[in-house]
Amino acid sequence: VVRDKATNVARAMSNLSSALVFGAIFFRMKRGQSSVQDRMGLLQVVAVSTAMSSLVKTLTIFPRERTIVARERARQAYGILPYLSAKLAAELPVGALFPALFGALVYPTCGLHPSLARFAKFLGILTLESFASQALGLAVSSVAPTTEAAVAIGPAVMLVWIVFGGYYVNAENVPSIFKWLPRASLIKQSFEALCINEFPGLVVRNSFTYLY
Repeated sequence: VVRDKATNVARAMSNLSSALVFGAIFFRMKRGQSSVQDRMGLLQVVAVSTAMSSLVKTLTIFPRERTIVARERARQAYGILPYLSAKLAAELPVGALFPALFGALVYPTCGLHPSLARFAKFLGILTLESFASQALGLAVSSVAPTTEAAVAIGPAVMLVWIVFGGYYVNAENVPSIFKWLPRASLIKQSFEALCINEFPGLVVRNSFTYLY
């Protein structure tokens, strides 16, 4: 994982560029009432960007790796559990760096809740979401026959999670047959966690003072 410098540099640059774009758009958000919508919009796109970045990375790499693993398992070199354990142990520490880099730039630049504890929770939420998205990528890649198929299926699945991510559709208005989708959406869980981390205790002023 460490030797794959091209992938690591690409991921770092992707997270850096996304952070700069979001920082430019939402630079030092004010505390006016209108900023509530801005903050919710930022938290939603942060959740989507983090998930998509981890998903695409997994979809483009794992299908090629799966071919090697299948050949080595056929030779009885190792079982599936040792492989997955080693893969997680190797990738999770490195994978945690990229959402942390992204969050460390976005949080102060956009002027989110000025609290060190909230900042630490923000990074933790993004890191956990990144791990969940990688797991989704592994699940899709394990059933897709080719890398191209995985790259096509993965974003389609993620699009469903985005639609039911808590910002575009109210879960209470979702048809009964789709009620399980908001609960299963990793975007919704991340967005909700980010909102809970951001808004309690945040004073928003306009002609009146609101305490969320």
